[in-house]
Amino acid sequence: MQEHCPGIRIPDLFAFGFTDGNYFIRVQQTSVYTSLWRKAWQWVYRCLRYPSLSDYIRDSGAPAVNSAYMLLEYIGPETGKMLSLTWPDHLSDTARRKNLFAGMARIVLSLARLPQPYIGSFKFNTLDCTVALSNRPLTCTMAIFEQRGTPRTIPRDRLYQSTDSFASDVLTLHDTHFLHDPHAVRDEDDAKERMTLRTLLRAVSHFFILPERRSGPYLVQPTEFHQSNILVDEEWNITCLIDLEWFCALPVEMMAVPHWLTNCSIDMIIDD
Repeated sequence: MQEHCPGIRIPDLFAFGFTDGNYFIRVQQTSVYTSLWRKAWQWVYRCLRYPSLSDYIRDSGAPAVNSAYMLLEYIGPETGKMLSLTWPDHLSDTARRKNLFAGMARIVLSLARLPQPYIGSFKFNTLDCTVALSNRPLTCTMAIFEQRGTPRTIPRDRLYQSTDSFASDVLTLHDTHFLHDPHAVRDEDDAKERMTLRTLLRAVSHFFILPERRSGPYLVQPTEFHQSNILVDEEWNITCLIDLEWFCALPVEMMAVPHWLTNCSIDMIIDD
């Protein structure tokens, strides 16, 4: 995002490590010679259309730790506050809402300028330090389901070339969650209602897939765009985004504004 969407302010990632003992540091924190050498190789990779070579190199001098870690830039109050802190107070302020909507639109459009050939998410390759669209579309909902005990229904390395197959697997994921999570329903009536909705979704899902977009291109979108991930100033101009791990390349039909902008739960929205 820092390379292709410089207009979107995000925290700098200085270093990170994995549990397998691989540690990486930002190349700008090394010598000038190393930085220039990496820039030259990045140019070569772009010319040959190889996966994007990142700004991170292996750090052989990092102390060994027994857990994964990320060393991120501290975003202080001088940059902005979480939108969730002031949302109840200024919800009806037309000027602030206009600033917020304009900022969100700029972010969505900036990400949409990077069309992708597959439905999936980006992955860092520890062997060559490249970043490529090579992972399943790992949304926040999918991660929550699996953490609660739902069996994995979409393999880690699966990419989708068709919106139809992706929609079918997402519905299967929700069915699997329904069957394995003991807290998936409140009572018998709620269970019947959810089963009916799932049946209807499978029956009518093809009506919501654009024929001309069935095979892409697909757009990078945030799947966890909530108020606590957006930092704003006093006038609700967006100053920074945090919690970026849930960005995926998804069908254009999934591009939508967050329902919380209405200040209603999703099942309470009845009109346009």
